Amino acid sequence: MLPHTPVAALLSGGLDSSVLAFELSRHASQKPTCFAGVVCDEVYDESPYAVEVAKSLELSHVLVRLPGATSLDVVKRLTALRGHPVGMHNEAAMHLLARAVSHSHKVLLTGERADEIFLGYSRIFRLPFDLRRQTLLAALPDVIGRPARRYLGLPKVRAREFELFLARYTYFPQSEKLALATSAWRKEIVHDAGLIDWMNNAYHSSGANPGEHIRHFFVQHHLPALLGMVDNTTMAAGVEARVPFTDHRMVTLALSMSLSEHLHWKHPFAPLRAAFIPIEKFSETLDVSKAAPPTSIVDLVATILSILRLPLPSTVHGRIIDEALQDREASGQYDVEDASASIASSARRSTVFRELYRQRLYLRGAAVTWLAQAKNDKPGANPRN
Repeated sequence: MLPHTPVAALLSGGLDSSVLAFELSRHASQKPTCFAGVVCDEVYDESPYAVEVAKSLELSHVLVRLPGATSLDVVKRLTALRGHPVGMHNEAAMHLLARAVSHSHKVLLTGERADEIFLGYSRIFRLPFDLRRQTLLAALPDVIGRPARRYLGLPKVRAREFELFLARYTYFPQSEKLALATSAWRKEIVHDAGLIDWMNNAYHSSGANPGEHIRHFFVQHHLPALLGMVDNTTMAAGVEARVPFTDHRMVTLALSMSLSEHLHWKHPFAPLRAAFIPIEKFSETLDVSKAAPPTSIVDLVATILSILRLPLPSTVHGRIIDEALQDREASGQYDVEDASASIASSARRSTVFRELYRQRLYLRGAAVTWLAQAKNDKPGANPRN
């Protein structure tokens, strides 16, 4: 994934792109240049987070203003180049960023697709939770169950598993899409009956439970389409995009992890609170995606203090990690625990990285591939079995 030429990296300041920037800053032969898009609306502008991460890692960064991210001209250009319509809401923005990168770089690394691999969309992957809520509400009298379903954002009548998944998966309701079409087009596509039937079969083709159905659907069907989008939008600007999170070792690691290792509640009472809250309000608030339950007393203390909104004492967040880093440097070895400690140490450098410490297992997986590869690539190194 690391060419010998200078590379650029897309950095939003979020978890995935920050992990990628961190690893590049440590292991790339040349420091990458980070690019971040700046949108006109300040409410949606996350560039300050990207700047904070870049400064913390001592990486040069370029802010690219995207006034035309929703420009019809950009959409027309992409459609003409590809020969088919755009399908994602961020394709125009990705293309404009790639054009800015192309002035100085030809290789671009991005943290895209980590959400699909490591179950980052908790509002979708919490489908089993909503199915259980739906079953309980169906047993109540309508005078209670109907307003409760309306408040929780559940269908008026009990929906099948795939119907509930489709409602969570799509960007907007199917009825709104069909309302944009002419009557002749709706008749031609039979109101999308063929597409929905294909998705239904694909959804149930793998896995033994709702969580596995969703995971395999994302990996087998959703992910390839998104990778095609990244490739098309960047190559249209003359830039080669690389997506480290889709390395086969990363995918194998992700699929070997249980659903609870990817997505868990922040504390024992979180499921009870979430039972009375619409999913869009508790997602990423009462649960944590791309994470695992605490695996050591150090993790447990950090989690409890985080819940109580108390600062981490130096004994937890400093001395222990520093000693682990010293041991790693002294031994010259890289393993899973070293990767975890290395990234946890960076958490002290910037408030942006505090969440990285708590999402330990995900970061282990994201880092260990790079760390192990870096060691094995050294002259005379013996790869681990």
